[in-house]
Amino acid sequence: MRTRASFPLAFAGTVALLGAPGCRHESEASGSSPHQTRSTPASDRTRDRTRDAVEPAVVADGPAPHEKHPNQPEGTDSGGSLKLPFVRASRENCVSPCAVMFSIDPVQDTSTDNPFALSGVYWDYADPEADTREGPYTHGAQKFRTKKGPSRASDTNTPMGMHVYRCESEVCTFHPGVSVRNAAGDWATAWTTVLVRAPSLAFPKERTVCVSSSGAWDGDIPCPEGADQVPTLPTLGSWKSNTRYLLRRGETFVSERSCIGYGRHDIQIASFGRRSDPKPTLTRLAIGRGSSCANAVTDDRKIGSYQPRFWNEDITLTDLRVEAIELGMTFKDITMHELDMDHEDGPRGGSVMTEATDRCTGDPRLSCERVPLPQGLYIVGTELVGSRKGPPKYNVGMLRTTCASFVGLLDSRLEVAMGHNMRLECSSRVLALHSDINGHHLGEPGRKNVAPRVGLTVRADGNLGRDMLGQMRRASKDPSQVYESRYTAVKDVYFGNPDSSNHSARVTVMPSKAQEPAITRMAVLSGNVVDLTGGKGSGPSSFDARLAGRGLVCYDDNEWQAPQGCGDRGKAAIPEGGYDPARTSMAPPQVPEPPATYGRR
Repeated sequence: MRTRASFPLAFAGTVALLGAPGCRHESEASGSSPHQTRSTPASDRTRDRTRDAVEPAVVADGPAPHEKHPNQPEGTDSGGSLKLPFVRASRENCVSPCAVMFSIDPVQDTSTDNPFALSGVYWDYADPEADTREGPYTHGAQKFRTKKGPSRASDTNTPMGMHVYRCESEVCTFHPGVSVRNAAGDWATAWTTVLVRAPSLAFPKERTVCVSSSGAWDGDIPCPEGADQVPTLPTLGSWKSNTRYLLRRGETFVSERSCIGYGRHDIQIASFGRRSDPKPTLTRLAIGRGSSCANAVTDDRKIGSYQPRFWNEDITLTDLRVEAIELGMTFKDITMHELDMDHEDGPRGGSVMTEATDRCTGDPRLSCERVPLPQGLYIVGTELVGSRKGPPKYNVGMLRTTCASFVGLLDSRLEVAMGHNMRLECSSRVLALHSDINGHHLGEPGRKNVAPRVGLTVRADGNLGRDMLGQMRRASKDPSQVYESRYTAVKDVYFGNPDSSNHSARVTVMPSKAQEPAITRMAVLSGNVVDLTGGKGSGPSSFDARLAGRGLVCYDDNEWQAPQGCGDRGKAAIPEGGYDPARTSMAPPQVPEPPATYGRR
């Protein structure tokens, strides 16, 4: 197996787990849109890959974008107070299927102190064939209201966006763009470039391993000719970086002893075999382990041997059935794509959890300044339903000041847990989009009078006034040394259903406790629906949404059911400068025209 250093730079830092091929090319035919381009010639691809693989510099407000791609459209503006220097992308070089998050947080506007939440936005993902290829989104508030999901090609009035890109062969180049508009009518556009490699290019036969306990290698999607063929999953320490693992459909793989240890990157776990067979089943899978699959603990002596900066980088799971997923202290770009994690009728399962993220605060063997904060967790097209017999504490839990950036939930369903469906502690750039978060908070077995729980809660744990993106961990004992939370968007989410029970507000963006001196800044809730009345469940609480921080906004296009709808919890212990009353019912900003429209003027 080649080492990471022996690959061209563009191959560094990308891992995908794929099922059936689902890639595509963008055309550059005469008269096509300026943001669609064909795979570049080989000599140009080498040049572009090298350019895009350069690690961006870290500045106070997050990493700067990569150097502009030669075919990328130019951003422009009206000459007014609104400026958008660049659009921030969570990554720009990846393997199909590639989930990417986008944010307008670099936006500047001298006419307002909160252009992130108060600007009209139009996202063009530069993928016009997405609906033809996959159909509209299958979850979310619009799907509930109209029975037809929204298009995958664009989004509006959300300061963050997210899209899954596919490529069938070679390298496909996409130029997504965004336009923003303020109340005065000033506008600005910005573009970026996403290079997506086909799996056959990123993982040729010599870097592909097929796994089948039955020894069957045929099917509609056969094991690639020349690939390794093995009967079992690798054990801890045996997973190879820069490798694709294809699991036989219809088979079950016990993965408790097959965890992926720290120091692994660019791994693909996917499926092969007959399409008519069920997805391959994995039991509990851990990504990020030290000397044992039982825990995520490591120490300073071992960190030096972890080759990728984030210890585990670019790992994607797709087209699998998985009981539960556990993540270690740090990671970068972990993708969970089209997973079946519905274990409502099973004995256990239905969760994604981080572990030991704040270990360095109380362990003298581990220095916090050597632990990068995680970034890039993408949950896409996934059914994540907890077991009613042995329910998980949360469906998605990133606890103990995880401080992760770019956490995205897209076209997915969360349901059935003891506590909240999704709980994030200390975070930046969190997006829930076109998804269902359906409650069913069962409480802990044997405990009476359990407090009601939340569908989605984004909690601030500190007040350090710096952007956490690209930073190293700090000890959490002093809130002034824990990063404040920033940038949250909840758009087109269905919070239901009427049979769900034990509800507090469906979404909260605020400090964990009123007495904690923590700050959260800039959040938008738009186009969401709460649907909790009329069934056998407990119905809504007094509020559907609770906010406390600075620059937090509910647009009036949300459909609330609680008597007080969206409400502000108050300043409490939030430090000076970190609080202003939330705008709990603001008219949505005017949506600008698509970005390419302005470019033609």
